[in-house]
Amino acid sequence: MNQAKQSVRFVMAALFGLGLSMMGSTSEAAVLATDSFLVGSNSTAGQYTIGNIGGQGPTVPGFTGNWSSGSVSVTATGLSRAGATVSGTTQGGAITSTGTNARVFRNFTPTTETTTGATTGASFVGTRYLSFLAQFTGTATNYRAVELFNGGTNEGDHRKLQVGYSSTDFGTASANFGMRVNNSSTSRALSNVAFNEDVNLFVLKFDMSADNNADTVSLFINPTSDSAAAAAIVSGVNFGGFDRFAVGRFSSNAIAVDEIRLGETFADVTAVPEPTAIAMLCLVGLGALARRRQNA
Repeated sequence: MNQAKQSVRFVMAALFGLGLSMMGSTSEAAVLATDSFLVGSNSTAGQYTIGNIGGQGPTVPGFTGNWSSGSVSVTATGLSRAGATVSGTTQGGAITSTGTNARVFRNFTPTTETTTGATTGASFVGTRYLSFLAQFTGTATNYRAVELFNGGTNEGDHRKLQVGYSSTDFGTASANFGMRVNNSSTSRALSNVAFNEDVNLFVLKFDMSADNNADTVSLFINPTSDSAAAAAIVSGVNFGGFDRFAVGRFSSNAIAVDEIRLGETFADVTAVPEPTAIAMLCLVGLGALARRRQNA
């Protein structure tokens, strides 16, 4: 009986330690910017009010200022995808563009800008990752995309990246998602993922070099690991960085975006175990072992 009790104590301690270590690893992730579009009764820290996002600017890591005006709203329910980052069910939310010819921006903080070279004007050397959940509803027509700008909001001079669906911007008209770098027709690529109305996890990898025309931007759609094959790649460019996030829509159909994350590694911007789920797993294990101990 004493041996059984010692075994129970050992397993209980192991479960508790595992839970603590996993929760600790989650909190230590090097996320540079993140927005889950949480909603509340008023715009307190980290929370939005349901309705037009224009003029709202709650405190969230890595972002500053308010969102610009446009036909884009904060909704009560967030996007979710099995195995991907989720907002949760009690606090929402997501941003949805339902009006035609709409684009909204929000700036990254100066610290976040520096990591991508936007503040100094010099290209950051190294690797950065950006992820977001997005859902495109309606038929595959016209233009809907998540965009990155640098130094301003003019498309021709300042748009650095587009990811989404376009019947023209990403090359030959296609039913696939695509991307374009530096607003250039020579730096665009169609992905190998067909347009669909599911919630998809988009992950971008920026490999920035000190050499001229040596930057690479890779797009992953619903990746299972950091070794997954890219859905699209644009290489041999001078990317130069970005200082603001944007959602653009020039279509009669909608785009919804949620869970924006900018980080230093793939793990920073993709799904991680939620501390509450880990804690619940430990409690279940502890309860089962306690019952076993009583029966011993």
